[in-house]
Amino acid sequence: MAEPLLTLLTALVGEMSGEELQDALCLLHGEHFRVGWLAPALRDGLIELAFADKLRSSK
Repeated sequence: MAEPLLTLLTALVGEMSGEELQDALCLLHGEHFRVGWLAPALRDGLIELAFADKLRSSK
């Protein structure tokens, strides 16, 4: 497993919003977080969206 994915899983505590997870990882650039961290974790099935049918969740 790539180090960024392991770091992401370590930072994940329960159900978190993308913004909360990005803050926990101390990543400032949203696009880098989504493309380099979030998308690979979703693609590999390591995490899932809480509201898959609503990409811009208020939670």
